[in-house]
Amino acid sequence: MKLNIESSLALDDLKGAELTDEKEKRFKLCDFYVDLCDGLGTDDMLFFEDVWVTMIPQNEKGELSKTEKIGRAWKDLKNWTIQINRGYDND
Repeated sequence: MKLNIESSLALDDLKGAELTDEKEKRFKLCDFYVDLCDGLGTDDMLFFEDVWVTMIPQNEKGELSKTEKIGRAWKDLKNWTIQINRGYDND
């Protein structure tokens, strides 16, 4: 099966995905946001430079941190891998 280049996926569908950085550290993707200050000082208040990702680090056992969250720009994750996890409906 090939993925059509015109395919799309909502950002909400990526929530819960597992991200792995270049050093094999794993994170759970929990949210997306934009920095509203990105649009300040421009003629277009709807101009935003980056979409940001909120991630929760996982330890070696795959347990999520209870105290730490990390924010990174989506564009900075280009060398990371993503595993999209989706449950099945029981209908």
